[in-house]
Amino acid sequence: MTALQTVNYIRLLLDDTTDWHTTTEELVNAVNDAQNLIIKHYYVENNDIPLRPLYRYSDIISNGAAVISQNDERYLLYPRACRVFYNIETPQASVFAVYKEPLMFDAYIEPSILTGSRLPRQIIYTIKHEYDNVIQRLIPRVYLSEPLLQCQLLFIAEPKQFTFNRLTRQGQALEIDDEYHIEVAHVAADILIDMDIEEAQRDVSVSLDVVPGKKE
Repeated sequence: MTALQTVNYIRLLLDDTTDWHTTTEELVNAVNDAQNLIIKHYYVENNDIPLRPLYRYSDIISNGAAVISQNDERYLLYPRACRVFYNIETPQASVFAVYKEPLMFDAYIEPSILTGSRLPRQIIYTIKHEYDNVIQRLIPRVYLSEPLLQCQLLFIAEPKQFTFNRLTRQGQALEIDDEYHIEVAHVAADILIDMDIEEAQRDVSVSLDVVPGKKE
């Protein structure tokens, strides 16, 4: 669906369910929250189909480097695979690393290696989000248990923010697979309906500063 079709469909879902008129800003925020929830859901479910438009490869990078896509400079949202190279001139000399959460990675103790073994029996990696003072945001960086080696990652990239301009009636559409746009729209409508119920219970008007889907 286009951005306009998404907005119109959500407003149709809200027609008889809310007592207040949803602003464009509130609706756009709800759509972005919904898209992020759907992406996380299908990532956890290990369902690749909805997320294929977001799959990207990084360049071959060193330990501690930022994870950015090759062509469109999109940051990593969730990792999918990490190929570690013992020699980048011979790609056959590579292994796929095992992902560990940062706390487990930091506590990792490498298993003993057999005498005479040329290579570690296992390489693990993690992603740490570290704040960059220059661009003022968290940057995903990759860390390997073999820090002198290089790697290439396959990952789910951060989606572009959904936008909509009510004057031009155009904007940035959802980035997950088209078949799942309606699912995002329904989740966004649910977020807005929940906002409406919460505001009715408090008997106060909705603030434009309220972030959809977040409980106060």
